[in-house]
This record gives sequence, structure tokens and C-alpha cells, in this order.
Amino acid sequence: MTECPACGFEAEAGSATCAQCGLSSALFEPVRAAISDDSPGGSSLAEANAIVAAVGLPTMNPGAASLSTPARFPAPSPIPPLAPHPPSPPAELPELPALSAGDPLQSARRQVEEYVTLARRLALEIPGLEPRLHTAVAAADAQSFETIRAELFVRVAARLTEELERTYARRNEVAALLETATPDAELDSAREALGRGDLTGTHRRLRRVEEGLDLLEQEWETVRILSLEAELVAETVRELGGDPLPALGPLSEGRRRARTGDRSGAEPLLARSTLALWHLCAPLLTQRLSELRTEIGTHPPPDATSSRLQTDALEMARALEKRNYGGAVAAYRRFRDEVAHTGAVASSSSPSH
Repeated sequence: MTECPACGFEAEAGSATCAQCGLSSALFEPVRAAISDDSPGGSSLAEANAIVAAVGLPTMNPGAASLSTPARFPAPSPIPPLAPHPPSPPAELPELPALSAGDPLQSARRQVEEYVTLARRLALEIPGLEPRLHTAVAAADAQSFETIRAELFVRVAARLTEELERTYARRNEVAALLETATPDAELDSAREALGRGDLTGTHRRLRRVEEGLDLLEQEWETVRILSLEAELVAETVRELGGDPLPALGPLSEGRRRARTGDRSGAEPLLARSTLALWHLCAPLLTQRLSELRTEIGTHPPPDATSSRLQTDALEMARALEKRNYGGAVAAYRRFRDEVAHTGAVASSSSPSH
């Protein structure tokens, strides 16, 4: 029996993958070595240092590992949704609700005041509204208030529909990794409130959804970063012509555990999936960095591009120094794109024969 370094499951000798998390047995030793080794990215660090030196910056020395941050990650390819989507927001605006019983002027005025307050909370500007309100108040004209009420309703309802759509989109991003039962219930309630024209109720429920999603994201920030990092390294392996599948099992299992609320179980699996993916990525990236260095020599960049290349190369080396593989891959992608742009500009400016 051999213990899987990603999840700790005792795998049978000769099995191709871990029966619990799916990590390829061929990656057991590299992942185990990476967990116990504090040294950074090996030959890829050497290549990054060579690029840094080539653009006139000092090389980097090994250092301690650090957690990636997603702020500078490029967006990876869309991940298939791992949780069902709630119903879509209403396709059409709701009907203007009837006024409450009583004096039509006072009822219309109260609802106009309610919609004006909502418009301000939604940062919705309505040109010319204030003079019209002053005129309606001065004249005590019920018809004027009714006209303003109808216009405000349409504008505020349209903005709330947009807010609902954005909140659904954010919920779906979070639900790809985490359980969102409480925000889902509030979203359903907000959708129903909007459908019956209850704009204040819709706004109140949407704020509760946002607060709930904020709390989830804060509580699960490490899991989200680790998941993004692993996905980014996996996509880079694919782009460089490799196959990330042998290392994807712990990523899927980590996400599954996150959706059940098992944060302590999800985090190490996601981190070790990145270690396994990096083992697959490093030799491919080393080769590509060498090719990019050759391209730089063939097409020397202009000063402005050279400055950006220096920044990206230095970020790549620093990230590798700290075993921040997501950050290193993000910097590599920016570096690669700048080199490609330089080559394209050089080709377009070459004289035709």
C-alpha cells in the first residue's frame, strides 16, 4: 500500500490512480517531494533568471513559498458549472402596481417618494426629475404624480433587473466552488418580488444576497485562490501542448469538498493539485521560455516594450522564487503576449520583397 500525497488515502500497489482523489500514481513521488522540499521552481527559475539577466535586471535567489493572489491572474477558460443555476431573471418588466386605497394624490406621492429613494440608492440619475417634482408638489396635481410614478417605476425596475442579472452571474461564479443555498433562496425571493412589482422588496433582498456572497467569498478566499491557481496552471499545461489530466483529480476532489463545506479538507487537495500540475508544466514552460528568449534576440523590443518585459520577467522570477506558481504563470502569459506583439510589429514593419 502507498499513501497518496494529495489526500492521504492508502492506494493499492500497482494502481494507476488514487481511488479517492484521482491523482495519477506517477505523480505521487514528485508531489511528495514538492511537499517536503522548500526549494523553488528549479530549471524554470533558471530560465526566468536568464531572461531577467538578458533584459538587464539582477537574478533572483531561492526563498520561501507564498500563497498566490488572484488580482493579476488572467481569466482562464470558463469552467463548466458545478452547481445548478437558479431561474433566470424575468424577461419582461413587471406591471405598475395599483395604488393603495385612500387619497389618490397622497398614495401616488408616497410611491413617488419611495421610488425616488430607490433611484438614489441605485445611483440612478433621472434628468429633469427635481423640477417636475417641485411643480407637481406646488400644484398638488395627482395626474402629474401618476405620470412621474409610472416613469420612475419603469426606470427603477429596469435597473433592478440589471442588478438581478449581475447578482445571478456572481452567484453562479461562487456556486462553481461553494454551496450557495442561502443566497439562492434570497435570489428566488428577489425574483418573485420583482415579478409582482415590489421594487423596494427586490432591492432589500438583493442587498442581502450581496452580503451573503461577500461573507462566503471572505470565508473561502484561500480555497478560491487555490482553485484559480490550479485551473490557471492546468490551462497553461494545455496551451504548451501537455496533458494536465493526471493531476486534475485532486482539483476536482478539492472542489467537491468545498461544495460540501469541508474547507479544511479542500485546501490541501487544491494546493497539492497545483504542485502536481506544476510538475507537468515546468519542463514545458522551461522550453517555451528558452524559445521566447531566442525571439527577443531576433526581434529586440522597443524601449517601452522592453520596460514591460522587464517587469513581467522580474515578476515571474520572484513568483518562482516563492513557489507562487499561479503568479509565475500569470507573469509568463503577459511576458509571452508582449514578445508575440513585438514580433508581430517587427514583421509588419519589415520591408516587403
